[in-house]
Amino acid sequence: MEKDYFRYYKPKMLLYTIIILSLIYGTILHLTSDYINGFLTKPYIHYPTVSALIVFTLLSLDKYGIHTKLLKNIFWVKDISGRYEGTIKYKHFKTGIEEVKPCFIEIEQSASKISIQTYFDFKYTQTSEKTISKSIVTSIVTDDDFNNQKLVFTYQNSGNTLKGLQPSNGTNILSIVKRDNNLFLEGNYYTDKEPQTKGEMKVKLISKKLKREF
Repeated sequence: MEKDYFRYYKPKMLLYTIIILSLIYGTILHLTSDYINGFLTKPYIHYPTVSALIVFTLLSLDKYGIHTKLLKNIFWVKDISGRYEGTIKYKHFKTGIEEVKPCFIEIEQSASKISIQTYFDFKYTQTSEKTISKSIVTSIVTDDDFNNQKLVFTYQNSGNTLKGLQPSNGTNILSIVKRDNNLFLEGNYYTDKEPQTKGEMKVKLISKKLKREF
């Protein structure tokens, strides 16, 4: 999955961060340049090093910032990483009967990348029929005030051909909802199956640790 650097930064906070880092690193290197040059055969180059330090810091922010309490305000996106438990509700494509099945979602997140895996266990018979969906394209969208955020992702489901569940693609549109100090993902999903299927999904964050299985 491609990374999208700077997409989830608050624009002003990103500008302030770069300015502050430039001042800090510029001042430090200016004060220490004579000392550093004492160990070098060639003169120390100041500004390219400042740029390199800023890039290194931004890369570190990309990976860890969104999970750090003091730094997460730099970003407008919520930290939604972790393992979620819940259900999907849909009508069976053959019988038309409404069914509810358990599912788990696991999300890995940095400031530039979000990866999602969804685990299902369909029990049409006495044998469990487990399938896994992996995200292909993932994005968090929001309104102008950054208040109402939705997780939108296109996925590929591996299916279970031995049990008659064919591989398929689909899209989830889930609202990110904080309620009673709990984090929920709630919304709808659509598939490209024939006939097309759709349903509702509601899951609750239960842990920041991932199991990578149902």
